[in-house]
Amino acid sequence: MMTFRKYGQPPYRFVVVHGGPGAPGSVSSLARMLTHHFGKIGGVIEPFQTADSVNEQVEELYRQITQNANEPIYVLGHSWGAWLAYLFAYKHPEVVKKLFLIGAPAFDVKYLPELQTRRLAALSKEEQSEYLEIIETLHVQSPNNDLLLQQLGALAEKADNYCVEASEENREALVEVNGNLYQKVWNEAHAMRERGEFIRMAPMIQCPTVIIHGANDTTPLNGVVEPIKDLVKDFKYFELEKSGHSPWKEKYGKEAFFQILSSECKPLV
Repeated sequence: MMTFRKYGQPPYRFVVVHGGPGAPGSVSSLARMLTHHFGKIGGVIEPFQTADSVNEQVEELYRQITQNANEPIYVLGHSWGAWLAYLFAYKHPEVVKKLFLIGAPAFDVKYLPELQTRRLAALSKEEQSEYLEIIETLHVQSPNNDLLLQQLGALAEKADNYCVEASEENREALVEVNGNLYQKVWNEAHAMRERGEFIRMAPMIQCPTVIIHGANDTTPLNGVVEPIKDLVKDFKYFELEKSGHSPWKEKYGKEAFFQILSSECKPLV
């Protein structure tokens, strides 16, 4: 399996970090759009995480970035990738020029019941049953986990987005889906959240940090913002109306999304 894709020309000023865990290629559309919008100022790295522990994924990401970029870089993490980008910024602050957390999971477990309620409300009765069964099954290693993760991703995409059109621009060039990697890494990360580790790291995040979150994402914005907003030194957040989990794809939100990036990436842009 390839370990990264590169878009545009050096210097590489952006890196996009995929979700899952275990869904490499799930931000390929974002990488392409960044190249379209900002290609004149630099290229984009799209790394694929293959390690089966949180810390090993952080170090894998470090190698992928430093082997391809010679200066601090804009790091954009989506979904699980937002957490990984956050951990990366904590561990390797010298590499991160600015951190963008897009559709991030909640940093505190107390917001999980609201997430569950919002997600299930967006699904049919049959889909609700399928979703809950998959979540329960993915708690353990299984040869069926790759298929289950694909099914979970399809259900979450339906529930978590607002108006994403089935266009070529929005198509993801997925590399593979690894359900067992998801199971192992996500369980470890969830345990870190339960212990409050993400919140304890917040005062040590040295780079400017920007949260971009769709108002219609099933993860409530408060769950991402409230636990860390008074702890991260340089912090701001944006909520996009009529947008869900992947705002760069949203019919009504993508323009505002890229306007935020253009503003936040000055003076390069």
